[in-house]
Amino acid sequence: MLQDNSTQKNAHFNTRSFVRFFIFAAFITMLLFSLNLFLGWTFGGDSEWYITAAEGHWDELIAPYSSRFLHPFFVGFISQIFSLDIYQVFLIVAVLSIFLFFVITAFILKDTLQKPIFLVPLFLLPFFFGTIREIFQPDAFYLLLTALFFLALFYKKEWVSLFILFLLFLTRESTIILGLVAMISAWVRSKKLLAVGMLLVIIISLFTTSVIGSSGGPNIHRLGN
Repeated sequence: MLQDNSTQKNAHFNTRSFVRFFIFAAFITMLLFSLNLFLGWTFGGDSEWYITAAEGHWDELIAPYSSRFLHPFFVGFISQIFSLDIYQVFLIVAVLSIFLFFVITAFILKDTLQKPIFLVPLFLLPFFFGTIREIFQPDAFYLLLTALFFLALFYKKEWVSLFILFLLFLTRESTIILGLVAMISAWVRSKKLLAVGMLLVIIISLFTTSVIGSSGGPNIHRLGN
């Protein structure tokens, strides 16, 4: 009886704790959104390439943008399905990605930090302000996928994490670093099957992005990753 009461109490505490973190994540996201709404969105960097991809002009792309398939394809798909302006969809995806990243991160850390106030130094880093301002870049979307990857590992859903790792490769080729680190970590922790699975995903992903990237032009500007 006492154990049941303790379990119910802990469940109630965890629910209340998650709600607090959820509200806090929403507040920080709206704060970042409001600041960027006031300052205006930036079109700097390589934004034009992602806009071109989202509009479906894949033959006009150059490497490495031609292999960064998933984010602009997703934006273009949502734009077509709901008949929304492509710029609006970029904005919606960026804001939702940051918000969900905050929620997932808070959910993973809530049992460790206990109070949402301890997430302030993390969530208010200038990096997030810059990320949500550059709505055409895949950075916010990539953050969300990365958070989902670690959430799957956190709950020991290894096969789900492998699928998300593949999606990460379709978003940014620099995922090779994350993949190798995760593979080595799994091997060291004696999770040999997971490590082999990650190796296979890395090989398949590199081949897939290479095939997709071949549809675009060469990297004439010698742009990095």
